[in-house]
This record gives sequence, structure tokens and C-alpha cells, in this order.
Amino acid sequence: MKKAGRRFLFFGFAFLFLLIVMGSYIGYATIRTSKFIAINEEISSLNYYIKQYLLNVGDFIENAYLDQTFVKTGASESLTNAIIALDSASVVVNSLSKGWYADFSNNSQLLMAMAASIKNNRLYCEQLSTLFQEKGFKDLGLEGKMRSAIHDIEHYPVRVNMENLLTLRRHEKDFLLRKDEAYINKFKDEIAKFKEAITQDERFGELDKEKLFNSLDQYVTCFDKIVIIEKKIGFNKSNGLKLLIRTEHTSFESLYIDMSDEIKLELQQLSTTTYVIITALFIMLLFLLTSLVIGLFYYQKFISQPILMLERSAAAVAKGNLSQEIDAENSSRLLKEVFISFNKIIEKIKLTINQIEDVANRKIKEPIILNDENDDIGISLNKVIAQIKSYDQQEAIRRWEAEGVALFSNLVRTASTLKELCDVVLPQIIKYLEANQGGLFVLNEQKDALILYSSYAYNRKKFLDKEIKIGEGLIGQTYLEKELVYITEIPEGYIYITSGMGDAEPNALVIVPLINNEQVEAVLEIANFKKFTSYEQQFLLKIGETIASAIHAIKTTENTQRLLKNYNQFSVVE
Repeated sequence: MKKAGRRFLFFGFAFLFLLIVMGSYIGYATIRTSKFIAINEEISSLNYYIKQYLLNVGDFIENAYLDQTFVKTGASESLTNAIIALDSASVVVNSLSKGWYADFSNNSQLLMAMAASIKNNRLYCEQLSTLFQEKGFKDLGLEGKMRSAIHDIEHYPVRVNMENLLTLRRHEKDFLLRKDEAYINKFKDEIAKFKEAITQDERFGELDKEKLFNSLDQYVTCFDKIVIIEKKIGFNKSNGLKLLIRTEHTSFESLYIDMSDEIKLELQQLSTTTYVIITALFIMLLFLLTSLVIGLFYYQKFISQPILMLERSAAAVAKGNLSQEIDAENSSRLLKEVFISFNKIIEKIKLTINQIEDVANRKIKEPIILNDENDDIGISLNKVIAQIKSYDQQEAIRRWEAEGVALFSNLVRTASTLKELCDVVLPQIIKYLEANQGGLFVLNEQKDALILYSSYAYNRKKFLDKEIKIGEGLIGQTYLEKELVYITEIPEGYIYITSGMGDAEPNALVIVPLINNEQVEAVLEIANFKKFTSYEQQFLLKIGETIASAIHAIKTTENTQRLLKNYNQFSVVE
């Protein structure tokens, strides 16, 4: 009896020790899981900043060719935003480098590579800014000097051969517009022909030829420098700084994927190990119960058969067979409560294992009901459920925003006219937000008004003639204030949503100014039966910048083509 008692006491202390060790590990795993989730959020924000940098530096490269204000002042909103995004990414990398994560799996080398990539991109931005300013535009920089030199030849008192001059200018403009090296050779050939024509023209004296050749040499020198600048920038995405930026992004994305996959693997391993520990913990509880029953067998021989039955059932449960159930009603009064508790433990184990599996498979997303305020297992499970739910929600919103930004970035590139652009993006915005109705008003500078270019309602497109003066109504006022307007108490009769059931007033209205370089290019109005979330409103502002940039680019292209056409007609007439 004494030997059995000592053995029972030994197993009791051993169980308590293991319980403390396992509980400590579960606490450690919970804290470590929280840390890795936080790190994953930082890495996700890092990826977001790099994508913002690419979008802004792409806008800068696309618009800097025609941005006279940038050439004069060196200020560009897109370039500034690109640098801000790089600085934000650098802050995240520095934070990760100084924390414990840098020593985890030798991530310091990955972080150093990321920091070097950010530094290189910052250098590329500075180089792009310098090159674009040096190149100039219209009357500024090298373009200004080149135009000044050719205008000296064009307006020379003794008229030169205009056919040669116009052909030369055409090759120059073709190169500047298309960035095709074939036009460089054509330009050089035409220069040689032009010089030969001046040399052979008897109307020009030696002094005239010297002046013309000096102006022509200055013109060619400026053109050659512009060619060198364009080569440094890159004729296309496959060379120059454009290629370097793409290469750095590919490298950075590879590093980001490696770090993200490593974190996901660590979280999965922690989850698996925690699950095994919890299962082992419950098995140990069963073992403890079995030990108690065996002790009762030694101390109470007159209930040996019920104890043996309990032992067999407990052994089956220890092997994973949870189908055991002991008849507590017909047992002795001394063991009845023990048997009832045993059955409850089995049910609790079954319930807990099912809950753990459901949590891992995302079948349980809401907190479970606790047995009482001291239900530590339920409290721990609820903490894990809350963390997983928060992570899933944030990941879903981030993915939704990223996919939406990518979708509309690609959509705006497919349109070549304002009408086509509006008709492409508006239906997609309504469908992406699962809204009901919307309209897109584009600024018309000549009329000083906002013109309805496209409207959408219940998957039916309506072409309506509608014009809103600046400052008129909510849309006109939004244009002036340059801020998003969100209304849930809509003025009676302001707008109706038409459906198969008739007309009904919406429950929410959002009016978004589409801003490019602090200039409102258009105003987007969306009506909906359901209210808009804050992240949906922020999403509209983000894609609004992309759409505004596309509208501005199309307007600029149309104006440039019209000016070139008028210029060519004027030159031919002369």
C-alpha cells in the first residue's frame, strides 16, 4: 500500500511538472505567433510601399516629358510620392533590422539586400530627376537650346531649303515622340544633306555659311546630348534606368516572397506544435484520471470491477478511442461522481478537438461559449480565434485593395480617348464595389463645367446629356473643395436608383474628386443601397488618382497632337 502511494505521489508530481512545461510552451507559442503576425503586417506594408513607389515613379517617367513646371522648379508630386514611399519602406526595413527578426534564420542578409535595393531606387529617382531637367521641355533645357538653334536657321535672312529643314525637324520630333534609334540615323543623314545643300547654295556667303553651320552644330550637339539622356533613361522598359528599376523590383519582390513564405511556415509550425501539445495535455489529463482510478482500486477492493471497467475505458481513450462511455447510473455511490466526471472529460476532449480542427480550418470564426470564467482552454481558443479572424480580415481587405488597384491600373491603359476611358472604368468601379448606380463627370476647361461622360445603373448604360457648372450642387462643390464627400442622409429627390421594382432613394452617396497633381480632372458620384466602408472610400481615392492621371495624359496627348497638326500645317503654308 505504501509503495503504491509513493508511486501515485511520484506520478502526480511528474504530471504537474509536465503540465507546467506544456502550459509554458503554449504561452510562448501564443506570444511568438502574435510577434510573427505583427512582423507579417510590417512586411505586407513594405510590399505596399514598394508598389506605391513603382506606380508613382512610373507616373513621373510618363509625365515628366511634358511637365514644364517640373523642368522649371524640379518639383513633381509623383516623384515626391515615390521618394516618400521609398522612405517609408526604408523605415520599415530599418525597424526590422534592429529587432529580433533580423537574427531569425539569418534574415539580416535579406534585410541588407532590401535596404540596398531601396537605396539604389532612391539613386535612380535622383538620376531621373536630373536627366529630365537637363533634357528640358519646349523652351527650357537642351530642348529649348535645340529649338532656339533651329529657329535661328529657320528665320535666317537668307531663306534655307525648307524641305530639308522640315524633314530634319520631323526626324527630330519622331525620335522625341517614339524613342526609336532608327530616327537618329535618319536625323544624321538629313544633317549631312542639309549641310551639303547649304555648301552648294550660291546665295550664301562664307559668313552666312559659318553662322548657319554654327547654329546647325549647336542644334546637333543638343540633339546628341538628348539622345544620350534618353538612352540613360531608357528607350523602353528593357534598357536604361527603366530596366534598372524593373530589375530592382524583381529582386525586391523575390526577397519579399522569401520572407513572407518563411513567416507563413513558422506560423504553421507553431500552430501544428501547439495543437499537438494541447492534444497531449488532454491525454495526460486522462492518464491522471486513470491513475486516480487505479489508486481507488488498491484502496477500495470492494469496487474493483467498476474500477477495472473504468481502467479499460480510460486505456481506450488514451489510445485515441473516444467512443467510450461508462454507465454511471448503475455504479456505486462512491464512484458515481467519478464516472460522471470521466464521461464529461471525454465529451470535453471531443468538443475541444473538434473546436481545434474547426479553428484551424476556419470553420469557427466567432468566440466559443465558455463553461465558466475559469475556462482557460476556451479563453486560449478564443484568443487564437480572434487573432486568426483579425489577420484574415486584414488580409482580405489588403488583397481586395491590391487587386482593385492593379485592375484599374491595367484598365486605364486600354483606353485611348476620354469617352472610352470613362466607359471602361465606371462599370468596373460600380461592379467592384457592388454598388448600384454611378456617374463620371469630366472637367471641360473651355466650358468651365463638369460634363457627364458616362453613367451606369443596374448593369444598364445610359448616355445622358448633363452639364454641371463649377460650384453647382454637391458635385460642383466637391470639385472646388477637392475632398471626398460621403452622405448617408441624402436630400429628398436628389437622386433615385432605378430597378425592376421601380425608383428608390439610396442609403449612401459618395462623391470623389479625381485629382492629378493637385488638379481635379473629374468627379465620380456613386449611389448605393448599402453604406460604404472607410476602406472602400480610401480605395476610391487611390484609384481616383490613377484615373485622373490617365485623363490628364489623354488630354495632354490630344492637345499635343492638335498642336503638332496645327504646327505642321502652319509650316507647310509658310
